Amino acid sequence: CDGRLMPQTQPPAGDGYLSPNEAAELISVTIKSLHRWEDEGLIHSLRTPGGHRRYRRADVLALIAEKSA
Repeated sequence: CDGRLMPQTQPPAGDGYLSPNEAAELISVTIKSLHRWEDEGLIHSLRTPGGHRRYRRADVLALIAEKSA
């Protein structure tokens, strides 16, 4: 480590983050819909060191509440 701060790409441990499958199931949409919404800037994900997406549970619930309004 050279002392520089690196952006966080791995979500913190805990149940506040969901895999795409968990997020899609929670709000009854397809994973493809989640990815499309991310491309449109409606939701953001963090990436694990392996490149897998993780969504904050609060962001997923807020998105579906917004879509339902």
